[in-house]
Amino acid sequence: MALTILHADPPSSPPSVAELDATGGVIVAVPARDEEARIAACLDALAAQEGAPHFSVLLLLNNCLDRTRAIVESKAASAPFDIMMYDIELPVAESNAATARRLAMNAAARRATHVLTSDADSRVGPDWVAGTMAEFATGVDLVCGFVTPDTDDQPDFDSAAIMRGLMEFQYTQATAELISLVCPDPLDPWPNHLMETGASLAITAECYVALGGVPKVSPGEDRAMADIARRHGRHIRHSLRAHVVTSSRISGRAHGGWSADLAARLSDPSGWCHELIEPARMTYLRAALRGAYLQGRDRLSLGAWAKRLQLAPNALAALQSRSPNEAWAMIEAASPVLTRRRIRAAQLPAELTRLTRIVDTIRTRAQERAGQHHRVIA
Repeated sequence: MALTILHADPPSSPPSVAELDATGGVIVAVPARDEEARIAACLDALAAQEGAPHFSVLLLLNNCLDRTRAIVESKAASAPFDIMMYDIELPVAESNAATARRLAMNAAARRATHVLTSDADSRVGPDWVAGTMAEFATGVDLVCGFVTPDTDDQPDFDSAAIMRGLMEFQYTQATAELISLVCPDPLDPWPNHLMETGASLAITAECYVALGGVPKVSPGEDRAMADIARRHGRHIRHSLRAHVVTSSRISGRAHGGWSADLAARLSDPSGWCHELIEPARMTYLRAALRGAYLQGRDRLSLGAWAKRLQLAPNALAALQSRSPNEAWAMIEAASPVLTRRRIRAAQLPAELTRLTRIVDTIRTRAQERAGQHHRVIA
């Protein structure tokens, strides 16, 4: 289909509410920098979508010195979607994935009702668009997809590093299930996950505008945007249906992120685990306190909670005017009890065993309560 080269500079800010196009469709926004080795596979994966509504692709090439543009131009004629492309030069200080994603999504939000984004070194699954749009149909504002590493370019991990990666994944999945058990969200039910990454992220244009677009954070703009959405009371779905495979290279185009995690794992096998992983008892405490606060906020004993969280009672009372999720985020940031405590790789096996036992116990109790409730109704 058509390739449109956009010669004007991409918009530096999100559209206003008045500029939103209520008749717009779906646009996939993809930032790219020197991706001649992977951009064809990225576009081929988008071309192989099954059961998807009509969508377009908006590419933002920044500071490319290779054949990325030429490859896009060669693929455009046979692509089953229209491609819009910016080819720009960003100042060195702004030449990062976060800025490129922000500009791409700003432009897409002016033309679409739903903006999906992935990375040029990633391959979306065949039902990525359809699965994402099905999640939107449940009433959510933001869809965070599930991302797995590409084994074709995986670095040479030894068995210990591979096992550590597997255990870290198991740990975050156990954490996600624990949160679903003690602080359930009907619009983000288990099974889900904890990933919030630009390799698979989607948002309604209305929500994008309300949040102020992609925050000026690098790296971590993707998780920062999800955090802002939570604080604004927006609904997020951590979907297993929206699946993407992303590059496992350890020298990424963006500072930080997945490539940096892999590089750290190789250079320091005994180092710190991912920032989302903390001791099992702390994982449970954080989830349980959050669940109790959000579910019983209107009837809290502020004095007892202030003591429990080691906060001043008047400080906790002042948060009652905030939205529940915003208040909880501020509590987490201020409470010494909730200071994040990371663990090292050597601690991971024992902590995973503890966390698995905690989750198994809570799940069993929940199943028993559900069974008793069913028998009473019957």
